Amino acid sequence: MSVFHNIIQNPAPSAPKGIVYGPPGSGKAQPLDAKILTPNGYVTMGDLQVGDKVIGSNGKACQVLGIYPQGEKEVFRVTLLDGSSTECTDDHLWLTQTVTERQQEVAGSVRPLSTIRKTLKYGTHFNHAIPRVKPVELGSDQTLPIDPWLLGVYLGDGHSSTSVVITNSELDIQDRVGSALPDGDQCVLFDKNGLRISRKHEHTEPSLFMSALRDLGIAGHRTEKKFIPGEYLIASIEKRLSLLQGLCDSDGYVLDCGSVVEYTTVSRQLADDVRFLAKSLGADVVFIVFLLVGFVPTDTHQPLIPTNIKRNPQ
Repeated sequence: MSVFHNIIQNPAPSAPKGIVYGPPGSGKAQPLDAKILTPNGYVTMGDLQVGDKVIGSNGKACQVLGIYPQGEKEVFRVTLLDGSSTECTDDHLWLTQTVTERQQEVAGSVRPLSTIRKTLKYGTHFNHAIPRVKPVELGSDQTLPIDPWLLGVYLGDGHSSTSVVITNSELDIQDRVGSALPDGDQCVLFDKNGLRISRKHEHTEPSLFMSALRDLGIAGHRTEKKFIPGEYLIASIEKRLSLLQGLCDSDGYVLDCGSVVEYTTVSRQLADDVRFLAKSLGADVVFIVFLLVGFVPTDTHQPLIPTNIKRNPQ
């Protein structure tokens, strides 16, 4: 609601304001198989019920107040410059900024897709852009079995065939790994770059770190099979940010421009997970090349590119 409050209350010069009104169910149509983000992950539009919680543009949970079936309608795919897309009908309402509105520092207006399609280009530029979602409040602040930052470093620089080993030459990373281990574990440096994790006292037992990796289902995976466990993708904002920091401390780097971070992996699933993770924190994410994820931590707008598609009504 903060974006709409800004439209109404913004004292800066702005376009004429009004109230969007229509019969229940008008202007909000998406296919029943469209993915909708909730505090516990994605569900389909068809599975939503009155009273359910979905994520709004402010990153917070909003309650579903009503559901109004629309029958068969023409559906369009709307694609953003980062490659992400969604599907909706021609009367679906969007809050967008046009090039002119951005130049005049106008907050934007609510428009149906039919209007956006007719004014898609401004000269050689895409005309419409939408605000990025704020960091999303997912799940709860539940206790996680492994420190999120440590898990991120492990996914980038670790393996666990017989014992957990993290290979990283940076001294500050090595020190932090030791301090982030579960109570009862220790790490021993070998070959200058390797940290082997073991129990402090029960040396014949697997480390608590190894036991947690097994419980999460990621112990022993080769690099190309690694992924982020689901409970970490829906953890609190602070824990998801810590996880992303650990991933970047292992296999990420900042480009010379200083505003773009790249994360490299040979695991397609891990690349998809990192993309979801960064997007859930309000970043712009693109696959630069196959299995290479880059993201821009920014709150700028995304241009809209709607494309007509044909769908099977069933």
